[in-house]
Amino acid sequence: MSIIENEGCIILNKPFIGGYIDRSNENEAHELINFFLDDEGKHFIYCSPYGQNVKSTKKKEKRVEYFIFTSNTKNKSFYIEYIVKIDRALHNVSLPKQTLKHDETIKNKITEAQKQIDENLKKLGYKKGIEDVKYGGISIKDLFTDSIKVIPLTFLAKEIYKVTSPIKIEFLDGEDAEEIFDYNFQRNFGYVTSKSKKPKAYKTLEKKIEDIIQTDKVEKQTFEKFVLNKNVTIKEVTFIDLISMFRQEECYTQILYKLFDYKKEFIGEFVEFLAKEKKIGCDSAVLNGLEIKAEYAIEGVGRLDLYAYNSSVNIIMENKIDSGINYKKVKNTEEKIDQLKRYYEYFEEKNAAKNIYILICPDEKISYLEAEIKSLIQQEEDKNSRCYKSYNIVGYNLVYEFFKNKKLLYDTKDFEYRKYMDDIIEIFRRLSLTRQQMCEENLLNNIEKTREKKLGIVGQTP
Repeated sequence: MSIIENEGCIILNKPFIGGYIDRSNENEAHELINFFLDDEGKHFIYCSPYGQNVKSTKKKEKRVEYFIFTSNTKNKSFYIEYIVKIDRALHNVSLPKQTLKHDETIKNKITEAQKQIDENLKKLGYKKGIEDVKYGGISIKDLFTDSIKVIPLTFLAKEIYKVTSPIKIEFLDGEDAEEIFDYNFQRNFGYVTSKSKKPKAYKTLEKKIEDIIQTDKVEKQTFEKFVLNKNVTIKEVTFIDLISMFRQEECYTQILYKLFDYKKEFIGEFVEFLAKEKKIGCDSAVLNGLEIKAEYAIEGVGRLDLYAYNSSVNIIMENKIDSGINYKKVKNTEEKIDQLKRYYEYFEEKNAAKNIYILICPDEKISYLEAEIKSLIQQEEDKNSRCYKSYNIVGYNLVYEFFKNKKLLYDTKDFEYRKYMDDIIEIFRRLSLTRQQMCEENLLNNIEKTREKKLGIVGQTP
């Protein structure tokens, strides 16, 4: 009788975010379920992409201990957002990293995974297996209809912890780095094992995770069953959804530019509004008579998303929808300078005007930008760190609140985009959601649409 060797495993998973989740009706975003209990009170986890697990063999079984929601890898490091302790795997099927061609081999793997899930779910009391896993009374098989392409569930979670601010994990040692970063997360999935050729990385990461859980840097999460009568907004489809521009930074830069350019007095009012909310230091007397430009190029420095100015003040606004801080290589050297420092040095040396630096981002990204800037501050001496401390991170919740209250003032014949204001306010609202709120809203929408289809009322007029 052969002995099965257990191999400890930690999965690093970068969730699809933002636009992919928001277009969940189109993309079948299975990871929506990761923040909710099913109708039986169980917390299942879907591993992106395609619901896969790490590959096990008959002689060596990879035992997944932790499932980590991470950022993408950058400069040999990544940020931890959530830590999930795994109760058990529901299947042990792995799928190829390359783009899946749904040939017979892949179909057979998915069928085998679904068979394993059914068997494991029946042991948990789900008599019909996958079909009995329901959210808001709707079977996961009806909620997500691409079952021939995707494995619907991966793990049963034991506990889940949310970090209070994304925690940076760096592996500077060559051997560790080779083990952790041999996979670049292009398909959102990577893992570290205890019995690989370089097991040190696993032990290092496992200890860091266990140490983090014991600190006040994390909060143990208590999730609820998905309740249909909760006060969750049914999102409206906008023209920006129609043209698939929901997460395009250039799109929002141009929208903000059009709004500010039409009502230039709102530039100063917006900064004053932010000053009250974010304690940005500014004198209202210098905020009159502002001009504004979009995609303003400065040779050797970069292209500012929005640049507002008068003789007394410069207001630099960068839109960070999905991108992080950009770096530019210094000519004839290997050195790279980030855009925040380039903008700061240019404007601080240019003249004696007051300079205000603003980074605008979806609320789900605020903590990541804060962590990235904090990391830059730690790398600099006190003098240089003033640059990064000068930047004010502003969530789209404040953009949404400001323009929601100004909406009626754009309802004039000479504002050529007035008919789009409801759509603009709606997309600002969506960008103000946290990831969990976004998942909740989109799961509700999927449930309601599925319910309507089952009742045969889609497309009927009242």
